[in-house]
Amino acid sequence: MDLIRRRSAPRTNSLESAQEKGATVETVEEVKINPPRKFSTKWMRQTWDNAVERGKWPRIGYIALGLVIVAAWTAIMVGFAHDEVFWATVNMEGSAGGKSVNKSEHDLYIKGTLKRFDPVERNLRISWSMVYVGNDNKTFLPLGDRNESATLNVYRDVNATKEDRPIPEQYQEFQNSLWRVDNITLAPIAVLGMHTSDSVDTQIDFTQAEPGSPWRQPLYGYPFDVWTGSITFVFTDRIFAGELNLTNSAVVAVQGAVLADSTLNWRISYTDKLNCDVDDPGCELQIDFTGRRPGLVIFATIIAVIVNWLTTIGIFFLTAEAVIMRRYYIISDTDLLGVAVTGIFALPGLRAILPGAPDFGAINRNLAKRWFDPALNVGRLTLSAGHHRFFVHGYYCGLQGLQEEAE
Repeated sequence: MDLIRRRSAPRTNSLESAQEKGATVETVEEVKINPPRKFSTKWMRQTWDNAVERGKWPRIGYIALGLVIVAAWTAIMVGFAHDEVFWATVNMEGSAGGKSVNKSEHDLYIKGTLKRFDPVERNLRISWSMVYVGNDNKTFLPLGDRNESATLNVYRDVNATKEDRPIPEQYQEFQNSLWRVDNITLAPIAVLGMHTSDSVDTQIDFTQAEPGSPWRQPLYGYPFDVWTGSITFVFTDRIFAGELNLTNSAVVAVQGAVLADSTLNWRISYTDKLNCDVDDPGCELQIDFTGRRPGLVIFATIIAVIVNWLTTIGIFFLTAEAVIMRRYYIISDTDLLGVAVTGIFALPGLRAILPGAPDFGAINRNLAKRWFDPALNVGRLTLSAGHHRFFVHGYYCGLQGLQEEAE
């Protein structure tokens, strides 16, 4: 009977509180006969006084701890936000990969605006437009405005080669510096530079950056997976090629690429290489991309895995202590059962909020999910069975004790 008998600490009511504070007999009788109306101002004041009468500094301590945790979390989030701004600035300045870029006035660049990265389809969508360097040698201005305009044919994933076709006599001086697209019948994917609003969208396929590392494998190595992709552009002067009467000729050297905007929960960086020297076999702009998860995604995933592991291990130890070690007081109430049942529904919700979490098969899900659900279910069933057996045994022991007392 002692096992199933609940122990409850005596509660301090308003009458005892008034007596401890040295109230008169008349005041005590008034409190006893005419208690304040519930949720009234007087009732709230008395309830607050009773609640904070003891334990003032512990309350201040845990409130301060909560404020510190909130401040630390806010600082971490702000730090990740500044990190994203930094990488976006690096892409826009054309200094990706740590290279030093010397811009000159009126140099041509191709500007890519990041639209969306799809890890399932494994491609990156970018909208491209032409820009040129302004008079300050820093600012990029859209090509096609009143100050600077040109008409460029854009070809994708082709090579440039020396122009070997005969050209008109008045242009013989350009014979040695003239390049053309290797496929003279290929149609361009876009014509840029005629208007400031000219643009073209491209889909760039991505693959695994490090084939020998399972932790870097796309999706499987979430959130440490690294992706890579590339695209090659060749630009020709549409007007000059028409004067030469040669299709896909008059290749123009575009100095490099810049990236604008950012993709949510992805960090896209790039390096570009222009091959237009005399000794090079071609004259094309190659852009290599690298995609990885930002620090915020990695941080959130690690926190979720830690919470999952600690919760499951804690329930496992409590189950073992209560059932195997027979520490029955752990399951004398239903509190532990509530923790186990709540974990079944709370932990999947926690995992569902992870940004870009892949489906079954990823290392993260194998470590942080596939064994948690069975473990929680086994723990819940074991605790339920132990709780039922404990109370049934206590009930019959209580009946036997009452019979013995009656005899």
